[in-house]
Amino acid sequence: SKGKTFFISEEQYSTGATLYYIPVVPLYKMLRNKEAKSASRLLLSVFAYLYHIADIPYYRQEGAYIYWQYEMITDWIEQDDEAELDSRKEELTVAKWCGDKVEQKISNRKSLDVFAERLKSFRPKNDFEQECLNVAKGFFTLYTDYPATTVFQHAICDNAVAEQEDEVITMNKYISFIADANGWLYETLAESVNNEFNEYRTTEEPTVVKTFSGANVTDCNLDFENRLFPLIGELCYLLNNH
Repeated sequence: SKGKTFFISEEQYSTGATLYYIPVVPLYKMLRNKEAKSASRLLLSVFAYLYHIADIPYYRQEGAYIYWQYEMITDWIEQDDEAELDSRKEELTVAKWCGDKVEQKISNRKSLDVFAERLKSFRPKNDFEQECLNVAKGFFTLYTDYPATTVFQHAICDNAVAEQEDEVITMNKYISFIADANGWLYETLAESVNNEFNEYRTTEEPTVVKTFSGANVTDCNLDFENRLFPLIGELCYLLNNH
């Protein structure tokens, strides 16, 4: 019998050394602002989707990489007794407080259940709210198309390197909810993360391997990632520049 020919192709979503860090404090502030009430609720539904379904790590949970980064920064601050550190301590307190409050809201799946209703009833009052609506629609469509898919579904890194796990920037390190992407705390976090990442040899990225054998093609692609990552980028831009 003739030998079969197999053709294997690998497709990778390049995250391009981007930190997909979704800030929570700007949403907390929106929730406190009466005029932004409906827009903030719409974004709460987006956050609930990212938290429950996409499975983005949340920085107030001990399993999260960013949790330990903030703990480390807290330790540095506590060892330093200069007076100017008061404002820094305050930023850390705000980070924890706002993180806990927002997590209380999104850990309840109700925000996810009413996502469609919130979209239907939302009437944008300005450009910012229109952009909120556009981003929320994008996430809702993704949720509808992939109701149970997590961001880590295709997480693969080079197996040879994976054995030395401390040399791999795993996806849960560069994708996360964080407190804020402005201010002293973020600058310190970004510096700490970048210094650590510079020590690594490779980055774990979403990858699919397709095997073609005769008429059969394994049905897997990066459609989810190709839509999710740009949407996270847009969400972060909105929150950081509001």
